[in-house]
Amino acid sequence: MRSFIVAFMFLLIFMLPLSAVEPPVGAEALDDDFDGTPDRWETLSESGGLAIYMDTKGDGSIDYLIEHDEQGYKVYEAMDFNNDGNFDDYYYYRKEVLANREIDTNFDGDVDVWVTLSEGVYVTGYERDTDFDGLVDLKKSFGEN
Repeated sequence: MRSFIVAFMFLLIFMLPLSAVEPPVGAEALDDDFDGTPDRWETLSESGGLAIYMDTKGDGSIDYLIEHDEQGYKVYEAMDFNNDGNFDDYYYYRKEVLANREIDTNFDGDVDVWVTLSEGVYVTGYERDTDFDGLVDLKKSFGEN
């Protein structure tokens, strides 16, 4: 039984994602809570605005990212809800209004739920990969077509 537990722990260690979210090279590191350790990094986003990476829990792992476009509008957010060092919840905005959300519900690194919204709050539909094979196998639409 002990050898089974050791083998299981060995497999578990190597199956967990090893790459955690890292701030981009050259990002400005800031220490918002003045504990001597950076907890926020700022850099230029892909859309030409400000990208902010944060360690909101103070555990040394980036668990939040927000990106703005060059006009200052929020265009993207990513969060790590299960504290494994990898993002699993993604939000996409148009002119500060939430348009889409993507979720990795089983924390395997692949998105398996896609939600579309109207006016930032009304769910107009969703798609799911219920068996986690990478293919959408459930679709639902709400409202007018």
